Amino acid sequence: MYKGKAAHTSFRDNATINGTVIFRNTTGFTDCDIKGAILDWPGYLVNCRVHDYRTEGYATIPEGANAFTSGVFNCMNVKSDSPNLLYSTSNAGSSGMAATNTIFYNNNAASLFWPAGIPATFINCQFVSNKVSKTCIGVSGATSVEYVNTIFSDNMSFNGSESYEYWPNSSSDTNAVMRNCVLGTGSRRYLPNLVENTSYDVRIRFKADEKWPCMPSKHNKMLRGNGLVQDWMSSAGDVRGAEYPRLRDGKVDIGAYQNWDPIPGMTIDFR
Repeated sequence: MYKGKAAHTSFRDNATINGTVIFRNTTGFTDCDIKGAILDWPGYLVNCRVHDYRTEGYATIPEGANAFTSGVFNCMNVKSDSPNLLYSTSNAGSSGMAATNTIFYNNNAASLFWPAGIPATFINCQFVSNKVSKTCIGVSGATSVEYVNTIFSDNMSFNGSESYEYWPNSSSDTNAVMRNCVLGTGSRRYLPNLVENTSYDVRIRFKADEKWPCMPSKHNKMLRGNGLVQDWMSSAGDVRGAEYPRLRDGKVDIGAYQNWDPIPGMTIDFR
């Protein structure tokens, strides 16, 4: 698929090049299920599930000028020397790399993102249970990087050790900001110079269900209501859609989910 856009569509089990569908220079996708594909300059992705890559070559998703929002990236069977899952270069005409309410889960790549020479923003995201050498790399080359209400946890390298969760090029990474995040037990070369309300060495293992990787309930208390509230959240849903409002009682959870378990004692059973 070259250029164009798609909505409410399922792309599954098609084959064009090396058994993999390629979507290139598209305007964007809304409410789509994309299976076994390489996205090359895909534009925006809203409420999409991108999963089950079937390639031994690479799993590169360069971001154009728009944001990845409300979705799950799940990439399989990719070599350890593959490039970065999200990658942009300063001469690619990109205005930025962004993700909101997005889960990066079970991806195999050299690293998950490299915002080379462009701004990058990740809000209410989860980088969990990936097989990567480094989760974040090259952030010093970006014009600015911001992490808000985001979880990094249980990411493992190809040799079985824990991944480097945060790997800027040098200690001079003055443009990165991290607010209300949770970092796992992986190694960190340097931390952003500005870190606020962030927890360290918390390992959260997510379980896979039919559609979304789900979080064990024991972590809900730590994440619930501890995020930084922003204006856009008042009319937004979480990663599952509008039926799960992003705010509960005026507060936002850390991560891509908003907890909406019934309040004990408030359930009425009709017989």
